[in-house]
Amino acid sequence: MQRTILTSCLVLASLAAAGASRAASPAPVQGPTSAAAPAPVQAAAPAPPARSARSQDGVLDPFEAFNRKSFNVSIKLDTALVGPFARVSVGLIPRPLQRAILNIIVNLSEPQVMLNCLLQGRPQGVVKAVTRFAVNSTIGLGGAVDVARAAGLPYEPNGFGDTLGRYHVGPGPYLFIPLMGPSNLRDLAGSLVDQISTPLYFVRYPYRTPVEVSLGTVFGLDERAQDGPKLQALLQTAADPYATVRSAYTQARDAQIRGGISLPPLPDMDEPGADAGAAAAPPTPQAGVAADAPKAGAPPSTPEPGPGTQASSPQPAGSAEPAPPPPPATPPGPESPPRDPAPA
Repeated sequence: MQRTILTSCLVLASLAAAGASRAASPAPVQGPTSAAAPAPVQAAAPAPPARSARSQDGVLDPFEAFNRKSFNVSIKLDTALVGPFARVSVGLIPRPLQRAILNIIVNLSEPQVMLNCLLQGRPQGVVKAVTRFAVNSTIGLGGAVDVARAAGLPYEPNGFGDTLGRYHVGPGPYLFIPLMGPSNLRDLAGSLVDQISTPLYFVRYPYRTPVEVSLGTVFGLDERAQDGPKLQALLQTAADPYATVRSAYTQARDAQIRGGISLPPLPDMDEPGADAGAAAAPPTPQAGVAADAPKAGAPPSTPEPGPGTQASSPQPAGSAEPAPPPPPATPPGPESPPRDPAPA
């Protein structure tokens, strides 16, 4: 828990005032015969709890009061103006024209994707962005048709805020900007860098401002029309819509930054230890004799009779001689002729 500067100053001032009053007050004089009555002890007032800048979901939100006001103003403007205008404009503008405008805006952002993939050490992302930009700018009629997506190369957004996040730069305080939505200090600074990495930033042409405003308006209205049902459901079901939007935005940004190809790890500069040699050593073979040795206390196995040993057969029913006992378990000897049966 972090104390604010104002709380720390108040605590220090109260301690200093208490020390000064204690030093200025005279010591109590006790009588010779009677003990002085103990002075009543006053319980010190509890210090105010330190206020943390982090919310319950762990988001750094020191400007929560301002952000909540911006959120409420944005919701009111959206309900009264932006939402109805988005629905009407989507119905008036033909869908193919809307899709062509959106594809052009996406195609113009491919250079910033190339730059950030290069900064992040992702050569595959660079090749993909270059291929998309080259194909859509030529075959796709300046980006109006997303030919690369149909060929299996979908668009993957990437900005300077993602680059800062991949290099472990913290998001900073949470911000809710009116008519722009949720953001943070890192993403806000990254968006300013993204503005100067698009090709149209360095191109001077007539009616530049109206064109940029028109493209941005169409893009924003299309996003508002698509997110309209989600926003309506959020306002109706969430107990605290502001906290829900804040948590959802933070988790989505963390997943977008961590979900891509991570940076290659730095090589280990330590010397290899003994574990590497132990891992490379071949395993010690087990003794095969121990597995085949007989167990203690087990009776010795009787060898099977050889091919020349005659198996004992029962005597016929009419024989006067009793049947001989079975021969002992001895090694097989030379083959002997069979005995003749006794006369009846």
